[in-house]
Amino acid sequence: METSLKQELHKLVDKCDNELLLEEAKILLQTDKDLCDEVSGVDENFVTESEPQYGKGVYISQRELINLYQRQNNAELTPGQKLALDKELESIKNNPEYLLKWNIIKSRLKKS
Repeated sequence: METSLKQELHKLVDKCDNELLLEEAKILLQTDKDLCDEVSGVDENFVTESEPQYGKGVYISQRELINLYQRQNNAELTPGQKLALDKELESIKNNPEYLLKWNIIKSRLKKS
């Protein structure tokens, strides 16, 4: 593995204030499992089918999806859930590399 990659990762971890994201990274790095092993067949199909739509700009944001779900199911997030979601969305917005793991999963799914 390239030393520069490790150095870059160290820098990103040092800059990150999102404990939830850091905890997820810790779990990911401590496990021997491949992320693709945890993706069900249904999820694999979802990723495969949604990729062309995303490429065409046909998608909705996570916030829009949650609002749609709430309207259809009369569901309401608790204040704590809303706060956690807002923090997560803010960290995603501020970290363009957040979706990198999904690109890795997609590339591995294409190979299998």
